Parts: sequence; C-alpha cells; structure tokens
Amino acid sequence: LNRRKIREALGRTEWEGYRAFSGLRYSHSFWSRNVRMGGCNVHVAYMEGLGDNRILIFPSGVISFQFTDEFDKKFERFARAVERVRTSCP
Repeated sequence: LNRRKIREALGRTEWEGYRAFSGLRYSHSFWSRNVRMGGCNVHVAYMEGLGDNRILIFPSGVISFQFTDEFDKKFERFARAVERVRTSCP
C-alpha cells in the first residue's frame, strides 16, 4: 500500500480529495464528508456499497460498520452516536 495515498484517502493530508456533490469528497475509492459534532467538525472517510452499507473511518481511529438496505444517504446521526463512544474532537 502507498502510505501517502492512504493518508489522502482518509483525509490526513492537506488535499481534501475531489469535490463531488452535496458536500462530499472523493479520493482513492473513498468518499468523505465533514460532520458537525458538538464542538468541532469531524472528517469521516467511508466506503459505501449497495443499499448504503458503509464502513466509516473516524480520525479517532474508530472503524464502524453500518449495514442497511434503506438507501439513506444521511449517516450523520449514526456518526454522532459513534463519536459519543470515542470522540475525534480535540
């Protein structure tokens, strides 16, 4: 694996990825979105499959799996629940 590209895909560099739609970014097969969490914005990188099944990767190091068949593009509520377990905010 290429360390630089992995860091880019997870939002750990200054390059934010390609602008997509609705505030989304795309980088090396990962989507990303900034989600407002209480006192800060958290950059959440994720992979998404059919039915909106997702693997979300948080700056805190938490990796979560969301399995659904609802075709719901909004995952902010789920991300906030994960952040309550281990926060990414400084």
